[in-house]
Amino acid sequence: MKTLNKIETEVVGLLRTKPLDQIKVQEICRNLKISRTTFYVYFESTTTLIQDLSNSILDDIAELFSQWQYLNFSQMLMLSSDRRTFQSIPIYQAYRYIWQRKEFFQALIGPYAPKYFSKNSYLLLVKMLTYLVEQNDPKTSNQLIYFCSGGIWNSLDHWVNYDTEDILPSEIARQDLNFLSQLLLGEANVLKSRS
Repeated sequence: MKTLNKIETEVVGLLRTKPLDQIKVQEICRNLKISRTTFYVYFESTTTLIQDLSNSILDDIAELFSQWQYLNFSQMLMLSSDRRTFQSIPIYQAYRYIWQRKEFFQALIGPYAPKYFSKNSYLLLVKMLTYLVEQNDPKTSNQLIYFCSGGIWNSLDHWVNYDTEDILPSEIARQDLNFLSQLLLGEANVLKSRS
């Protein structure tokens, strides 16, 4: 298992500095002092390695996001206000997961990242927010959901690529929860006043 992790870590490190199509198996093997045969025991190519890693990470995040189905937005805000229960909310758990794998995320959403990871991550975020918003107020517009998703995605991208040493997962989770509560609860109040 150590060799598999070393190969993944090496490719992720290289992906932070150049596009995937410029990362060669020969370079990986030379850097790790392993044979090409060893690389091919684990992966067909660098592309399949990144796809496998991306899919594994997306599955993990989807599992964390699936916990949203047991909470509505108001419950989440209540849990987030108490330091003891804050760590149980899915948005914090997702950001903590990202923080623990920040080098992977820097590579997978950085300037040289393959587009499919960013696209699939964003779509997963839209799906999660759609569910959360519909729990709060089914009349909320799709435009607001996409606006919130875009805001959180850009916040996440900036956090991972520029602020990872300065802002802890708990801080970014609180910031994004505040952003969501202002937008979603504000939208709900506007819709109620129009009724």
